[in-house]
Amino acid sequence: MKSVTGQKLKKLVALVHAVIAKAPYERGGYKWAALSMDTWVKATGWSMSTVDRYFDRPPFYCEKAAIEGVRTKIVRVLGPGEAVKKTPQRVANEMRRVWLAREIDQHAIAEAAEAGKPWKTHDLIEGGKVKVSSKEHGCLVGLADVWPDGYQVAILKCVLDDWTGFMVGAKMAAAAAQDADTGDPDLPVKGMKFYHHPSLPVIRKYAGAAAELYVMKAQAASVGQKFNPLSA
Repeated sequence: MKSVTGQKLKKLVALVHAVIAKAPYERGGYKWAALSMDTWVKATGWSMSTVDRYFDRPPFYCEKAAIEGVRTKIVRVLGPGEAVKKTPQRVANEMRRVWLAREIDQHAIAEAAEAGKPWKTHDLIEGGKVKVSSKEHGCLVGLADVWPDGYQVAILKCVLDDWTGFMVGAKMAAAAAQDADTGDPDLPVKGMKFYHHPSLPVIRKYAGAAAELYVMKAQAASVGQKFNPLSA
């Protein structure tokens, strides 16, 4: 039984390498095999559940990608001792769920107030009333790329939980950048307004301020204090 399993694994590894050699799909600095599950089933002669089961464990690592408008599983083979490193696109999808949850709550509360009835997050998701635009998704990918690995989701949650604190930090960052350009710290900050509601383009523009807010809150929490951005 073990020899059969080993043979299947070798066969699938060889197939993935062959697909990558012939038609690689590039993402996050890696080359992937991008085929439909039906194609993998035909190539292996196995059931879809068997292919999925093998792809869901080492040495394979999979992500999802929109290729020509079709959501496709992309696969690569991890090298010996290689740790899994999620691409910015994969992390952005995780951040997207955090963003949507926050947006859905906001819209749902407003609709419930108008309709005078309980709201359900599922209805809003299925109804497509709240979406992430391509520009916003691009911001998420950018944030996933510039924020420290493993902390991107936590930083986004931190910003959404304390939007006012983030905006204070963003204004300070804008003022510092302007001071560096003009050499005059007394000039009012130009082109910087206070956004009362979370905005992904604003978070992307001031990604450093977001990361700094997270670090300061974590440091304050470690000594049992509550971080106040106005006193920073």
